[in-house]
Amino acid sequence: MKQPLNKQFRRMQKLAGILNEDWNNEDWLLTNDKIDYKGKIEDIVKMAKKYDLVDIKLNRIGKSPDYEESDIKRAEKANYNKFPIVAVDLGINGVGVLDGNHRVFQAREDGKTELKGYLIPLKDIKKYIKQ
Repeated sequence: MKQPLNKQFRRMQKLAGILNEDWNNEDWLLTNDKIDYKGKIEDIVKMAKKYDLVDIKLNRIGKSPDYEESDIKRAEKANYNKFPIVAVDLGINGVGVLDGNHRVFQAREDGKTELKGYLIPLKDIKKYIKQ
């Protein structure tokens, strides 16, 4: 039986060694066309359940952050094959990652060109526009 999505992400958190973080209160932030969107990871993971799991081309996702050593070690533990990313389809602006930046980073390091993920249309995150 398939685990519920939020349990999958909690398991991923444990595997990544970040269990001490309060995942339910962790935020995501996205900027597109000078508009900031912000919300809780827990909320966006729940929203992602409404969408199909698809292949997301990594060349549509912007450059990964310049990670420090601790983030690189965390990324090395990120299991992008087992845990999908949650992203937003920004149309001509590509794809924005809401949850899974470490997985994207590691997949690129490993030479991957696409990842499984939940792709949310931009119109569906309008309620998260940061005031």
